[in-house]
Amino acid sequence: MTGRLILRYAFSSSQNHRSRVIRIIITLALSLTVLVSVISVMEFLQASRFENIRAVRSFDLVADGDVADEMRERYPSASVFVYGEGEVLSENGAFLARYIDGSYDGGLRIMSGNADSLMVPYSLYRRSSDTEYSLTLLREGRSGARLPRTETYTLSGIYSTALGSEFDSLYLFLPLSGADESQLRTAIRGVDIAEKDALERDGYSVTTWKEAESSLYSAFLLEKLMMYGVLSLLFVIIAVSARQSVRIFYDAKEKERAELVVLGLARGRIAFVFLSAFMVVTLIAVVLSLLLSVILLPVIGRVASSLIYTPVTLGFPATGFAVFAGLSVLFTAVFALVESARDGRKDLLEVIHG
Repeated sequence: MTGRLILRYAFSSSQNHRSRVIRIIITLALSLTVLVSVISVMEFLQASRFENIRAVRSFDLVADGDVADEMRERYPSASVFVYGEGEVLSENGAFLARYIDGSYDGGLRIMSGNADSLMVPYSLYRRSSDTEYSLTLLREGRSGARLPRTETYTLSGIYSTALGSEFDSLYLFLPLSGADESQLRTAIRGVDIAEKDALERDGYSVTTWKEAESSLYSAFLLEKLMMYGVLSLLFVIIAVSARQSVRIFYDAKEKERAELVVLGLARGRIAFVFLSAFMVVTLIAVVLSLLLSVILLPVIGRVASSLIYTPVTLGFPATGFAVFAGLSVLFTAVFALVESARDGRKDLLEVIHG
């Protein structure tokens, strides 16, 4: 009987109640779907950004020195390569020099030529028509001190990366044979950064990509926190709307609740029935939002891909959806309990004859 009462009062056809409930369901479902879509797009942008950083600039793990053989033996399924890094000065400005060989797996797109000598970014090549570059580099002398030395390199290739000018405008690529031993690093891609602890216990000096990009990573975490803060403000609007919907629902059914009391139904059971009735409405909205999100996210991804000419795969943000859906259910329950308590303070005869 209780179940029938819950459904009866949740979707009553009297006083346009059913149409009002349908509007409540649609409004809440669309609001949650918008929240899910925004969270999914933001998480995709951050994830793709970090993926490009890990692929091009700061690799999963970077060990000091040339320890490639040990790392390949230790992580046979990972991508392991040696590179060097230093500073360089040219007539076009100051750059960072990255020394590489054929094993380099750092997301380079060689647009023309090869990496046999000097590779410059496309942006620099477009500004300058030089085929030879005079570069001043810091080299280790016999005493171990690093001294500037000017060398001439012939342009052998033009490159670009997924990070664009943020990386390309800063880096020149030179042959690995030109790096000093102190400049050598061993990159390990495709391993969990938690491996750092084990490597350090074994005597290696290791840096993770999060440590190398600590400032940027902190900024992205702050951005994500602010995003949730802004979305929470939107959710406040949803909560206010839910509060009004609950009040309208309880006011419309005030006499019916009084009649149930007269018929002998306990007030506690009546409160449970009406609380459950509105919770059913909220849960239907949450489920509808879930279905809409699952349907719309791939569509949004395809539209975005066509606009920016880059594959966009939007994942369902389960945590974000669970948080906001849970808050919707919680707030609905609180609002319904408040209305139920307010209803219990009213005089029965006043309600019936009012």
